[in-house]
Amino acid sequence: MKGLTALQGCPDADADGVADNDDRCPNTPAGVRVDATGCPLDADGDKVPDYLDKCPNTPAGVQVDATGCPLDRDGDGVPDYQDRCPGRPGPASNKGCPEIKVEQKKILNEATKYINFDYNKSTLKPSSYPRLDQMVAILNEYTDYSLSIAGHTDSKGDDNYNLKLSYERAAARAYMLSKGIPADRIEARGYGESKPIADNATAAGQALNRRVDFDAYLTGEANSAEVKYGPAPTVAQLLQQAKTSPAKATPAKKAPAKEKPAAKKAPVRR
Repeated sequence: MKGLTALQGCPDADADGVADNDDRCPNTPAGVRVDATGCPLDADGDKVPDYLDKCPNTPAGVQVDATGCPLDRDGDGVPDYQDRCPGRPGPASNKGCPEIKVEQKKILNEATKYINFDYNKSTLKPSSYPRLDQMVAILNEYTDYSLSIAGHTDSKGDDNYNLKLSYERAAARAYMLSKGIPADRIEARGYGESKPIADNATAAGQALNRRVDFDAYLTGEANSAEVKYGPAPTVAQLLQQAKTSPAKATPAKKAPAKEKPAAKKAPVRR
């Protein structure tokens, strides 16, 4: 009679070495390795036995499909537990998120050319609105992204005042929030005059340095302005700095050049 001698006379219908009375899985297929309860081994604890598990080393707690492999709801080849955008397909190189199209990246990268500020002002010109509206549309399309706004000034005037002004210029954010973008998806920073892109010695260079940079990044990743420029001071730090730092020194005026005495005319000979 099958299975009697090996288990001291106890029946073992599936011949897995566990007596039927103790076997919680009495119909295990022949040859399948079992644990002490007679059930097929499940090394990764995902409730799919190893002999049926195509991904037997799935990390603990990860949801799996019927084959024992991690769920990938959007079918992009990036499992949900590693996918920053599990409901929208994207490449593994972008953490499973869709990549912003080239033409849309161009709109963001070139925005600073269309959104400039007059000297000593932070009010947006109406000519800035069409480009800001395009960026609002991009954020609405790519809901997994946030936007970094970095404000800059030229070098004219007091350092602390320029830093404060750069934060105000970064408030182009307010316009986009008014168009329905959630506040936690737009972060504004001010860098004052510390990150010029042109020579401040010329009026043309100063105009280019009065700018705002716009960069999209995956929500939860490092703010792209900080990656590009480093940490920016907070408003609180700015106010404290304004109290403790002396104003920018104005260059000393040069003494007027001394006039040379007029040369004496030689007498006219008659």
